[in-house]
Amino acid sequence: MYYMETANILTSKGTTTVPKYVRDELGLKTGDRVRFVKRHGAYGIEKEPTLADIQDMNAKLIKGIKRPTREDINLGMSQEVVARHKRPIQ
Repeated sequence: MYYMETANILTSKGTTTVPKYVRDELGLKTGDRVRFVKRHGAYGIEKEPTLADIQDMNAKLIKGIKRPTREDINLGMSQEVVARHKRPIQ
């Protein structure tokens, strides 16, 4: 990771140009939405994920995760019932 700084002019309408190297690095295209975030007292810009981006992230997260079978669910429920009955009554 490196540190880079660029100064831009803010127009009377509050707009500015995002430098090309920033657009390229963030993968920004015309029409994309961006958000301004504050972390640890410093502001930054990041691309707002699209629905397709979110669906892609979800697909990557659940890939390889084993879905529980009915037996897994029943076993989990029976273990919860047993654990609940072992707790002292208050």
